[in-house]
Amino acid sequence: MLLPIDTARLHAVLAATAGEARPAQRYEGSGADARAVGQATNDAGVPLWQVEAVVAGQDGAETIRVRIPAMTAPNFPAPLAQLTITGLTARVLRDGRVSYSADSVVLAPKSGGHREG
Repeated sequence: MLLPIDTARLHAVLAATAGEARPAQRYEGSGADARAVGQATNDAGVPLWQVEAVVAGQDGAETIRVRIPAMTAPNFPAPLAQLTITGLTARVLRDGRVSYSADSVVLAPKSGGHREG
């Protein structure tokens, strides 16, 4: 089950690193037998990319990996650049880890002020 996340309640979303996002891997097999076999795609055949983002909320901050569809690799000019995430969802995997995906992750528009949470 996909659980939607209200990104409007986050205090900040920042790029964890600069440069191009890495391709999200597609795996065959399961458990210890799983092996990467190429770049993952969504149901429409669009490549998936893995973006590392620092998200800050009321109870602290953490770095998450978000899978997004895009024809080309997203590229962020500097670490800690302000980002906008749309359509962020979480899925709890069988082993208890959380997988995040989004419709898009882009540089936030420049503003003259500080965002209040």
